[in-house]
Amino acid sequence: VMAQLAHKQKRLYFSLLSKRIENLSKLPTSFMISSSYRWQAEIAAEYVAKYARVSTAAVIVPDDANPGTNLMITAFSKSLLKKSTSRLVRLTLESEKTLEKKAKEKLLKSLPPSPEDSKDDVKDEQETPSEELTDLNVDYEQRFRTLASNIKKSKAELVFFPLNWSTSEPIIKHLKKSNYRGKILGLEYWESTLAYRMLNRLNTMTAFHVTHYRPDTFSTEFRNNFKIKYFRAPSALAAVGYDAASTLGTVFQKARSVRTPPLLDAVKKSRDITGLLSMLRVGWDKSLERAMSISSPQAGETNSGIIIIPEGFTIRKTEKKL
Repeated sequence: VMAQLAHKQKRLYFSLLSKRIENLSKLPTSFMISSSYRWQAEIAAEYVAKYARVSTAAVIVPDDANPGTNLMITAFSKSLLKKSTSRLVRLTLESEKTLEKKAKEKLLKSLPPSPEDSKDDVKDEQETPSEELTDLNVDYEQRFRTLASNIKKSKAELVFFPLNWSTSEPIIKHLKKSNYRGKILGLEYWESTLAYRMLNRLNTMTAFHVTHYRPDTFSTEFRNNFKIKYFRAPSALAAVGYDAASTLGTVFQKARSVRTPPLLDAVKKSRDITGLLSMLRVGWDKSLERAMSISSPQAGETNSGIIIIPEGFTIRKTEKKL
């Protein structure tokens, strides 16, 4: 609603926390200060190529994936194949509709044919399921068990989850039951108290996820300056706020105006914004591309952050313009 209002009034709109780009990408004046899940998937691939160094990696592909999920899968796959020699396996997660369809087809084949029915009658019966077909006992957990089994059979040492936590959880549960020994890698979807309760008790697996910032990745200079100013340690949101202010400051400097057209042009051309961990740039999906952290919930709050700085994003110097 805010983005639409800004668009009608011909003003720029910057969203700080939302990472769902698809619902705003059609509005020419809307941008994201955070990084999209598409960019997070590319960071995940860079982590696999630089640090995980596995011979075989797998990516989960839902058979009913929406455009956003397909974009994440494509971004991860292309980036990994470009930067790594790892073999990539695509493993399908069947949807509930797929299971229901299979169950109906199986039941239809088991029904005895009626001799008095014509071929047209049989066709109509298949198109309009009887009471027997609508009372199917579908085991929806089967799709998670099957996927976990296929992951083990693939001998993948690392599995990438382009999924939210509610879909990831049952897959991880069945991987744990099967004693899968490997790494599982998710996006910011996994950064929640609910997810951490499970990810901290994985036994033979190690979990990682992409996040904007971890407190242990902040520079000493940023920590000290923040404490002097606000009398407490900086949080991840403080770092995102720093990058937001840095982005807007750079845009106003380049535009030298408060009018929408020059500001919009300055945003689109911004490639040298100084962020907290790296240079920032506005990506094609109108979110900020930046260095990000890879976090392991099992390592606790400290010593768990690995900073992934993509090529061309190395920070030149810390500007004290804020």
